[in-house]
Amino acid sequence: MAGRIAKWNDARITGLNPSLSLPARAIVRIVRSDKSGTTEGCTRYLSEVSPEFKNDVGIGQLPNWPGW
Repeated sequence: MAGRIAKWNDARITGLNPSLSLPARAIVRIVRSDKSGTTEGCTRYLSEVSPEFKNDVGIGQLPNWPGW
């Protein structure tokens, strides 16, 4: 979301998945362009656990995705 992890083999991901060999490939964000109740549920959860997400993206069926 915030773009701080750019590749799949970032140490923060591999540290959580020590048994996997992850590629040094760019992470590509894909978002829905239409309204979705699933997206609202996901953004609601992420907003509860991350004040930064709540501030930057918010809660909604069609949230304010950065760079979108």
